[in-house]
Amino acid sequence: MYPLSGRAQNFSIAAGKADTVVPTIENIMPYGTDYHLFKGYLDMAADYAKACVKDDGTPIPILYRT
Repeated sequence: MYPLSGRAQNFSIAAGKADTVVPTIENIMPYGTDYHLFKGYLDMAADYAKACVKDDGTPIPILYRT
């Protein structure tokens, strides 16, 4: 098993809301204003993990943590 670590950014700040106090966790939940950004980040990590296969096509187990 191989570890894959990621450090997610604050998606509310990345969306240009740094000058206000925002409920970041609420915003990245489904139907939140920044959910599409968070989901895109997770999709990118998932695509990378899915591409990790042995020469014979066997998937390599990945432990993802952020």
